[in-house]
Amino acid sequence: MSTPFPLEPPLANFFTINGLSGQLQTPQYSQYIPALQSTLTALSTNINVLDYIDNPTGNMFSSYQLQTYNQQLGQYRYIYSYNQNAYSTATASGRSPRYFKFITYKDQSNYKTSVGLVDRLYDQTIMNIMFDIPWPPFSS
Repeated sequence: MSTPFPLEPPLANFFTINGLSGQLQTPQYSQYIPALQSTLTALSTNINVLDYIDNPTGNMFSSYQLQTYNQQLGQYRYIYSYNQNAYSTATASGRSPRYFKFITYKDQSNYKTSVGLVDRLYDQTIMNIMFDIPWPPFSS
C-alpha cells in the first residue's frame, strides 16, 4: 500500500495551541487521516488518530496558561522558521545549515520549555510519519 507520507515540513504557523488535534481537523490535513491510521496500524502502534481529534487540547487551559503557552509557541515558531529557512538555504546550496544561536542561557532555556510544550501538543510518532523532518524539527 502506498502512502502520501512523508509530507513537506510544515510552516511555522502549523504549531498552534490547538496542537495536532486542531491541525487534523483542517481540510489540508484531514484528508490524510485514513492513510495515517493505516500507517500507524501497520507499524503496530496503539495510536488512534481519532483520539487526537476527539480530545482537543486548546480548550483545556486557563486564560493565564493560554497566554503563557501562546508566548512560548510564538518563540518556538520564530526559531522554527529561522531554522527551517537555514535548512532550506543550506540544502539548496550544498552547505551545512547555520541554525539559530542563543545569546543568553535564559533564551535557550525558554526555547527548551517551548519545545516541551510542542512535544505535548504534537505526538512525535505521528509527526515523524507525516513529515520528513527530525523531531524536534530543526533543533538548535
